[in-house]
Amino acid sequence: MIPHHDLDSSMRELFGDISLADPAFYKSGPIDVLLGVDLTLPLLKGQTLSLEEACEDHFVKTHSRDENGRYTVKLPFHTPPTRLGNSKQNAIRRLISVECHLISNPDKYKLYRNFIKEYLDLKHMELVPDSEINNIKSLYLPHHGVVRDTSCTRKLRVVFDASSKTSSGLSLNDLLMVGPRVQPELSLFLSSFEFSV
Repeated sequence: MIPHHDLDSSMRELFGDISLADPAFYKSGPIDVLLGVDLTLPLLKGQTLSLEEACEDHFVKTHSRDENGRYTVKLPFHTPPTRLGNSKQNAIRRLISVECHLISNPDKYKLYRNFIKEYLDLKHMELVPDSEINNIKSLYLPHHGVVRDTSCTRKLRVVFDASSKTSSGLSLNDLLMVGPRVQPELSLFLSSFEFSV
């Protein structure tokens, strides 16, 4: 609870000409949001974070909308994609491994095939033309299925592994700009709890 005890309501008059996020700040109440000083000070100074600016700038410069109204945006490379090596052999090896696993699990195999068919139907992916199969500029992403059992259904999602290394030792993820972490460090999160006996 902040403040720990109610303050005199006359405190409100000090900020009479300002629109406050919490007009009843003088009353003791639970905390809704706690921002770290690393975010709070730049925001109070009217600054924005440079990484957020870089991401927004990239989006503004490279986005477009297709005939169906879907947004598309180019991948945010910080290193040229020409640094990637061959990825086809590794992707084929992983596909064979996934297929062996799926053959031994017919229910999961059916879910996987349905997912891939839906991806094709929705035009989220397309078959590679024969003339492009050996294109050295192509990047092949290994993938596998993750099944989640809920109380009434069994759902599968396919995970595409952009961290898979190519023959150059680099992966697609290695070449892309990385945004800020959404979750705090676990140690900081745990140390913020107060324990009582």
